Amino acid sequence: MASERARRRLLVADDPRWDDSHLGAAGRAAVKVARVAWLAELRERGELLDTAAAVLAVGVRAELAARGWDREWPDAPETAISGRWPGSRSTGWPERIGANLPVGLVEQVRAACWHSSPIDELREFRDAFPGLLTGVRLREYDELTAQITTPGEIWRAGFGRVLWPDQDGAEQH
Repeated sequence: MASERARRRLLVADDPRWDDSHLGAAGRAAVKVARVAWLAELRERGELLDTAAAVLAVGVRAELAARGWDREWPDAPETAISGRWPGSRSTGWPERIGANLPVGLVEQVRAACWHSSPIDELREFRDAFPGLLTGVRLREYDELTAQITTPGEIWRAGFGRVLWPDQDGAEQH
């Protein structure tokens, strides 16, 4: 990302549209708004990957497309917004990566994961068989949880698609 940030500085410095040295305060503010919008468009199209959010958004869109999930989904229920998902066993990456993603993309990932996972079936199973699971019941539970896709899996796969493209987004740990 450092090289992309340097490229961004060059893109801005080399473009006469962004020279605001001859303008007053209002003019400089207008140029800044236009420049920020232009950079956001470049990031949206995947032409500038100078932030963690830009890298993640490109990768996540590619991951959604690869899964056939790049479409409209019914909204996920409010219970899908935060916390650990039913059936989630993944601890994720040890590092946290902050990224301000477009709200629509976050909602799309959440809805796609929710509606593509057997969450209701998993909850019904746990209601029918509370407590410690062993033997056949544990295998049945494992089969259901293996079908759960969490947003975290999509975020990690999205980064993987950009960071390790030759491995088709395979997670690296």
